[in-house]
Amino acid sequence: MSGKELEYFSESLRGNFAGIGAVIAKADDGVIIREILQDSPAYKAQLKAGDIITMVNTGSIR
Repeated sequence: MSGKELEYFSESLRGNFAGIGAVIAKADDGVIIREILQDSPAYKAQLKAGDIITMVNTGSIR
C-alpha cells in the first residue's frame, strides 16, 4: 500500500475523507488528474492520470 493509499484508507476509517479519490492540480482547461487511488470513486469511474476535468455534471468548473 502506497503512502497516499494508506492516508486515504486511514481518513476513510475516521470518516474525514471527502472527494473522488484523486490527486488533482490546476490546468488551463480545468483540473488535471495526477494520481488515482485504487478502489476510489475516481478509480471506479475509470478516470486516469492525465485526464483533464472540465465539467462536473452539467456545470463548468472554470
